[in-house]
Amino acid sequence: MVAGKGSSSAESHLRKLTGILREERDHQFADRVVIGGLEGFLGNWVDQADTSGLDQDLVSAISDLLTGYSGKDPDERAESVKRVIARIRETVPSARGRARQVVAAAPPPAPNGDNLDSPVSVLSGISDVRSRQLSRLGVRTVRDLLYLFPRRYDDYSALKTIAQLRLGDEVSLMGRVSKVFPRTIRPGLSLVTATLTDATGTITASWFNRKGLLTRLKPGRDVIVSGRVGEHLGRLNFESPEWEPLTGDHLNTARLVPIYPLTEGITQRWMRVMQRRALDSFSAAVRDPLPEGLRRSLGLADTHWALEAAHFPENWEAMDRARKR
Repeated sequence: MVAGKGSSSAESHLRKLTGILREERDHQFADRVVIGGLEGFLGNWVDQADTSGLDQDLVSAISDLLTGYSGKDPDERAESVKRVIARIRETVPSARGRARQVVAAAPPPAPNGDNLDSPVSVLSGISDVRSRQLSRLGVRTVRDLLYLFPRRYDDYSALKTIAQLRLGDEVSLMGRVSKVFPRTIRPGLSLVTATLTDATGTITASWFNRKGLLTRLKPGRDVIVSGRVGEHLGRLNFESPEWEPLTGDHLNTARLVPIYPLTEGITQRWMRVMQRRALDSFSAAVRDPLPEGLRRSLGLADTHWALEAAHFPENWEAMDRARKR
């Protein structure tokens, strides 16, 4: 939402972005509206958003959707812009009038479905591009998505500090970006390295061929990094870890946070949103094949509860019970 304090600044910041997106549409998404391309503009826009009063989840979502814009074809760029506008309209009601000037049609509402074998694209937010990405994970229908379970969970009340890390650990940690530097190793192969710090020490994290991160991993930004602890030149590091901006949800949630199998182009944050949407719209259609009496005698939860708890468990006990079912 737009905060009360600084709401004028926040709306002005959104107007600037939607104006650029409108020009992108008018120029057939050629990425020539601003010097340095849309991603160059995005980096400055995200930095300024920190002081504008805009909801940080909205800023992060916009950043996720537009990162990599320069490397997309015009149809993919159009889809990215459409989804940014849909997210703005969904989050900030006062922006809806301006957003309509960029994208004529609103995104389709989430279905209230009863057909689990519907293509996954029936869910709002899953474009043709996203459908192709999900298919690489074996997800083609709503049922496939519901049964794509987390591979693990992060308990943000039990995160390790940098000083506690050991080689081979698979962990998540909270850190602040202190430095970011790109390097070209050879033509076609680049490396972005970030130095992360907390109160106990420093560690580096590196990603290959991810130049888009330069607009998002800015010094001073707090992030969550998840991955296996490796070693380079005698020092511990993360190589191509998953990461996302640190938000109030991470700090205040009482839930375990699901970590899903991913493929290129899909983030943990987006996957959680889609799983939540699928559960809300379709989980009621899941039929339990076991009679209630048999479930009781075996001490098993019903399928509907187990699906919810497998994706978003309240605690470790609930997760174990869901996994058992």
